[in-house]
Amino acid sequence: MMNALGIRGRMGLLALAITALVGARAHGQAPKPEDATTHQFWADANVVALKPGEESATYRSFGGGGVGPNGTLRLGIADKRRQFEVRIAATVKSQRFLAKVSVMPSKEDTETKAQEMEYNLADPMPRALEIARDEDGRIYRLGLVPSIRVKPLPVQFNVEELRLDYWSFPSLPIILNDHDYIGTFAMGRAPLAWCDIPGVARVEFSLLPLKDGLPIGTLEKGVINIAHESGTTLRISDVRNGTNQDILSGGPYRVWVRWKKPSQTMEEYRESLKQQIAAVRERIKNGDLSLPAGTLERLEKMSESGRIGLIGNGIGPVEEK
Repeated sequence: MMNALGIRGRMGLLALAITALVGARAHGQAPKPEDATTHQFWADANVVALKPGEESATYRSFGGGGVGPNGTLRLGIADKRRQFEVRIAATVKSQRFLAKVSVMPSKEDTETKAQEMEYNLADPMPRALEIARDEDGRIYRLGLVPSIRVKPLPVQFNVEELRLDYWSFPSLPIILNDHDYIGTFAMGRAPLAWCDIPGVARVEFSLLPLKDGLPIGTLEKGVINIAHESGTTLRISDVRNGTNQDILSGGPYRVWVRWKKPSQTMEEYRESLKQQIAAVRERIKNGDLSLPAGTLERLEKMSESGRIGLIGNGIGPVEEK
């Protein structure tokens, strides 16, 4: 049974830990999720002309843009009869997003009237200002669409999140001894990859040091080359790395390899392949499976040719030493 002193001692440590945690957050060392973003007022604006009731046939846009706090947007409009500028100056005062809109006709434009309006755009509701109206009913209109932009605040760069040691294989051919195609690698992402080659080896490889592994491989410009002391080589090209699945620049980088005994000899592999083909043929016969024409025949020729294949491949974690 724990004595009272032990309980008090543990509670004291717990209280100290809580105090330290709260103090750290108070000083901004561990921001809350809602503090990880910034909110900014914004307004998109455009000027159009159209005739009510004939909008699709008469619609014309004179362009637009956007403006934020302490910014100014100027839109120049030139039509047959009208030449004017719309200026929008935005400010923030007492949590209000104010947009001062000025319509300024040129000296040649004697029909458009100068005007000035101020809008509070803190409420993200669209606004419209009729600037002018022609005798035929055409309206020149300014549209304002306010919004609040939410942007993430800068965070501390963490190189571990890039996972540059993680492999990614987008359907890549595996080449044995520079000329034998033995299968395809189509998987990712993990720091360790392996392929089991009958009569050769189960090859496990990683950019990280492996327990009982040897640095007998390289990665350079997306190409993995592994050379065993027996003279056997393995090559995989166009390999990608990291969260973004890019070809890793620089190098060559050391690749750590575990060269293990394969799970099957060549004879066992050929026998296993024959059994698999027989099972597939039986399923096709029973109507449980359908394959493209010639597929089964190609598999049979491959099993009879003695060509080396691939028992399997995969990815996984790197265990700690």
